[in-house]
Amino acid sequence: MLFCVNPAKPARDLNMVFAMVEKRFAIGVIGVAVAAAATSAALGQSGSVTCFGAGATSTGVFPQFGQSSTPTNLQPCTALAAGWMHTLALQSNGVVVGWGATTNNLGQVTNQSVPPGSLGICSGIGAGYYHSVAVRPNSTVVAWGDNRYGQSTVPSGLAATKVAAGGYHTIAVRTNGTVACWGAGTVYGGVIPDLGQCVVPAGLGTVTAIAGGGYHTAVIRASDSTVICWGSNSQNQCQTPAGLGPVSAIATGDSHTVALKTNGQVVCWGSGTTTVGSNNEYGQSIVPAGLGTCTAISAGGMHTIVVKADGSVAAWGSVVGSSGSDPNYGQGVVPTELTSPNSALVVAAGGRHSVVISKVRRVPAQYATIQVAIDAAVAGDRIEVAPGTYNQSFSLNGKDVVVRGSTNSATPTIIDGVGISTSIVTINGGPATSGLEYLTFKRGGVGQPINPPSYNFTGGGAVFAKDSSAFVRNCIFTTNDADFGGAMYFLRCTLNVDGCTFGGSGTNANFAEVDGGAILTYASSGVVKNSSFTNNRCAQTYAGSGSAFKGVGIRTAGTNVTLENCTISGNPVPGAGAAVEYFQNAKILAGTMRLVNTDILDNLVGAGTTDDAAGLRIIGNQAACVLSAGSVICGNTPDNVVGPYLIQGSATVCDCEADMSGNGQVDAADLGILLSVWGTAPADGQGDLNHDGFVSAADLSALLTKWGPCPN
Repeated sequence: MLFCVNPAKPARDLNMVFAMVEKRFAIGVIGVAVAAAATSAALGQSGSVTCFGAGATSTGVFPQFGQSSTPTNLQPCTALAAGWMHTLALQSNGVVVGWGATTNNLGQVTNQSVPPGSLGICSGIGAGYYHSVAVRPNSTVVAWGDNRYGQSTVPSGLAATKVAAGGYHTIAVRTNGTVACWGAGTVYGGVIPDLGQCVVPAGLGTVTAIAGGGYHTAVIRASDSTVICWGSNSQNQCQTPAGLGPVSAIATGDSHTVALKTNGQVVCWGSGTTTVGSNNEYGQSIVPAGLGTCTAISAGGMHTIVVKADGSVAAWGSVVGSSGSDPNYGQGVVPTELTSPNSALVVAAGGRHSVVISKVRRVPAQYATIQVAIDAAVAGDRIEVAPGTYNQSFSLNGKDVVVRGSTNSATPTIIDGVGISTSIVTINGGPATSGLEYLTFKRGGVGQPINPPSYNFTGGGAVFAKDSSAFVRNCIFTTNDADFGGAMYFLRCTLNVDGCTFGGSGTNANFAEVDGGAILTYASSGVVKNSSFTNNRCAQTYAGSGSAFKGVGIRTAGTNVTLENCTISGNPVPGAGAAVEYFQNAKILAGTMRLVNTDILDNLVGAGTTDDAAGLRIIGNQAACVLSAGSVICGNTPDNVVGPYLIQGSATVCDCEADMSGNGQVDAADLGILLSVWGTAPADGQGDLNHDGFVSAADLSALLTKWGPCPN
């Protein structure tokens, strides 16, 4: 079918032509293979591929041709290209993989998603409506698929460094930096598809990036990093905005253009400046307010997709829902996992689908086990473990990776340690950006040998961490067991435990045969915050303490640890000890434990010795423990606190502290003790009733106020 355009009114008539063509042939747009920054990861980076939008299935009926059905055996990828109804990915090993449609709009077999068997290793790719192109490391170019307009016939002798594909044309950057174009549009005939998209402007010079739209071409000129466009301007897609300035990446959709400025801002022009829902006007050129800076861009049929500076993905244009009513097929409904920071590297937008190289590796969809995913991961990757129960152990291997489970508490990700002969998780080294989150650990029953191994004791039934700064967030620990640190053992670590639950009702306790029912830290500093400890136990086999934070809890040896916004309640100790114990060990590893807005309530010790504390026990001098910010230690039996401590700000301890003689009442014997230590408080804190480090008139006043029998 032939369409003619009135030269006097080209924009209006071409809009009509495009609408007629799309209705007749159901052709939408191309995709990407735009600037290298938009379709390729940074050197040395790779990731897994996520697709969404049309083509999750392959029915052969528009637009479901499998273009969003990622191959299960796809290896980590470094580059993407999304065509009208097909997808290409460049694996980190240089092999090109394609999926999706194998026919053109006329139903002819074109195999645009099937790379030639002789293609070999490649360094760049591009995808058009119904054809594909790739460049090899030796600068040779190969094109395949639809060739009705010569778009797959590579010019003889062409040597190139980059390639891109438009609707029915192909673009390359020669090794000397100049542009080569072939296919439709080698003339401006005013007839689709010959709209001048292959007529390279005279004097263009060298370029750094190229992009092919439906019927237009855009490049970044090397001399000044400005955008130059040519071809169809039916919807102002070639009308570069005044004052755009230098850009670092360029992308072209069917009839709109997207640029990434050197300051990270995104600018769009062409179709989609309104959202009327017809004539290609779906808001694809309306940059969302508050988008912020971005690192990668791509333009599709009638949608735009970007990677924001924080690594999350955003999209706009024809993205409303997945109704299946053209053009809305969910191509801009970004999966939740990709809306989190540090999720994506590269995006590519096709006709009605989107493709992302993400920093997310999925278990078991892509990798059979968590360890296999970790081994394949690179710095900054996230391992997403689907809901379900997994009987496996793994090690982070010191990598900067995050292992994340389900964020839906109704469908948790459970790591079951039954039958595992070591800790469920081993963390040796690793930065503060690595860690574990949204995982439930249960029945880790062995742990790892602790130093020195001649002790023949183990630590960390669920997690054993050594020389690490890795975080543990929003995790649940139940029924884990080891000699020290039933759930977690930290050796020379920087702690960052946040939002975790340890233990629970009934049989959900974590156990330590000696110390630290839930957590034991040694020579470590940091914070445990926003966490709860319930029904954890210690001293199951040997004398021990810390049912919640050392033997039924936590024990810290000579470290600077903060418990912040934590609740520690109902953690029993079968013998002498406490729910929380801090062992200063000042001769070797002096330190301080701080309790900030932390409550230690209703814990029980059963032996009845003079060292029983139930709540908090401090072994060290008065500076070894500081209570602040409204911390409350009450209801613990037989005592709330044993040992010296300071109070900075406000805290409540429900003990009869003025009864220093231990006879059950505040009387002359206690007055004599207080006066005998007047001045700087002794190391054991005796007489310092307000815990400010001094025995003074304030303490005398407190003693007289409490005069008489201690309350029950």
